[in-house]
Amino acid sequence: MSSYPGKGAMQSTAVVTATVATPTATVIKQGDVEMPFPVEYSNTNDTDDAGKGMGIAMVICTSLSLLFAFIPVPFVSFVCMIATIIISSILVCGCCCAQEYRLKPNVKKFALATLVCCSLIFILQIIYIAAVLSVAANEAAATGTISTQTAQGAGAGAFALWIIVLLLNVGAIVFSSMFTCGRKCCSN
Repeated sequence: MSSYPGKGAMQSTAVVTATVATPTATVIKQGDVEMPFPVEYSNTNDTDDAGKGMGIAMVICTSLSLLFAFIPVPFVSFVCMIATIIISSILVCGCCCAQEYRLKPNVKKFALATLVCCSLIFILQIIYIAAVLSVAANEAAATGTISTQTAQGAGAGAFALWIIVLLLNVGAIVFSSMFTCGRKCCSN
């Protein structure tokens, strides 16, 4: 029984029941230690088909990212690039849904190359946006306006960055396609 200041006495009764789980799985005995029988999967994923579905998703995402880079819908391109980074990092780390994949080293390298290309695209875009905003803010604070020379310089920088991003996008598409379809062409 407990009481709260300014309130009447409160009573609480609760019934607590505990259950003990009994193992229903087959147990094998090794020496003096009983161990659960290893789970056998119907798909062991140690063949050349391991991760092909995720590879197809990487190819689609990188292709859409490149396509929407030309169409003025940068948000869709950004989302596709982030999706590619997530999928390729899952494949490289072997976590989440890719933990049962037994990827060959050369196949894992294709996923790593895709991850590197997409990460570089992301980093370059952030650096460019930060640089343009910084220069524009400094000039606007100093002169009150942004000159046409600054705008032209930003345009030239954007064109150079666009070429680099285009090359990295093509690289990401090639590497994700190699992860998906070209597994036997570059084996160790």
